[in-house]
Amino acid sequence: MAIDFDAFLLDRVFQPCANQLATVATCFGLARTALVVACESQALTLFWDAAREVTPFNITLCGLVALLTLFGGYQAWNLIKRVERQSRSGGMNVRRITLRAQRMSWLGVCALCTATLGPNADIRAVFAVIGCIAWVAVIYFASCTPMPPAQRHSFRMSAAFS
Repeated sequence: MAIDFDAFLLDRVFQPCANQLATVATCFGLARTALVVACESQALTLFWDAAREVTPFNITLCGLVALLTLFGGYQAWNLIKRVERQSRSGGMNVRRITLRAQRMSWLGVCALCTATLGPNADIRAVFAVIGCIAWVAVIYFASCTPMPPAQRHSFRMSAAFS
């Protein structure tokens, strides 16, 4: 059942969304955009916890978290760019198969994070849910098959009058 839900999300939600937005960005470009949202929301979640008490330790911790977020985001950005270079347009994306376990685990994390969001949730919990949803979007957009580039049709005058 979980595999069916994964295939449903990939085929009926994220792939059509990537196809509709293909004129703006590739599916990997959408994954990179979602990656920025995910990193920022996760960093804001961590900063919210550290900012409750302003101590030198918490300020140092916030600085380290900011550096690690930038470094991790940069590494993930480069990983998505490398995947984009390796993918062949028109063929099925091999990450559709290889990332299935990660997609399903992120769905579980997102469901758990959303389930813990109650009616009295603070801004930290909202940023955590936004981060989980953004990470799901990253992994699903990276698993989408890129659309092949539009082929130009040339009109040959000699073939028209033959």
